[in-house]
Amino acid sequence: MDARESMVSIAATQIGYREGENNNNQYGVWYGANHQPWCAMFISWCAARAGLLGADNHSGIIPRTAWVPDYYAYFSSLGRYQPRDAYQPQAGDIILFGSYAHAGIVESCDGQRVVTIEGNTSANGNSSNGDGVYRRRRNLTDSWIRGYGLPDYAAATAAAGPGELIVEADGEPVAVSAVNLDGENYVRLRDFAKLAPVTIGYDAERRMPLVNTLPCAAGQEAIRNWLQEQLNALDAG
Repeated sequence: MDARESMVSIAATQIGYREGENNNNQYGVWYGANHQPWCAMFISWCAARAGLLGADNHSGIIPRTAWVPDYYAYFSSLGRYQPRDAYQPQAGDIILFGSYAHAGIVESCDGQRVVTIEGNTSANGNSSNGDGVYRRRRNLTDSWIRGYGLPDYAAATAAAGPGELIVEADGEPVAVSAVNLDGENYVRLRDFAKLAPVTIGYDAERRMPLVNTLPCAAGQEAIRNWLQEQLNALDAG
């Protein structure tokens, strides 16, 4: 699975999600701006899971933002924005609506209609503050479509720089630094200490990383045992 496919498949897993009262939603909680319109935070969340998210609103394959106009500004600055009538969208493109009031992720396009996955919208109509994540279908000529941001997935697949990846550890979301190569996510070694009962160090004299297991709760015993097996195997080698 390449980076483009990863972005779309992650978004597709969220179809059917519904927010709570007053825009209460998991994407806003993750972003740190809950109870706000969250279509852009949904895109940022998906990009983080795919290892494609930038550190801020002007970096990365997909910028980290909660404000839709940032997509227009960022992709335009890179020469990677296309208006509605000049382009046939591809899966993984960021579709922008209205006066940059709403955004979603392109899932597919048959040359006549575009299929999108959108957060904070509704099943019908043109809502920029709906109640959930929906798959939507529109004609390419729909006047509410403003244009498309084109993430550079080819660069991501070839050699992505570090971005934020959200990993669930013991039921809690943890942000780690990661790169995406050929659609596979790789976590920075030092960040592994956030996910498992280990300490990460470096022996400058021998020029090698050090991984040491720590005492851990019963629920983490399997992780500790697995790490110990790996260390034993290294010692035996």
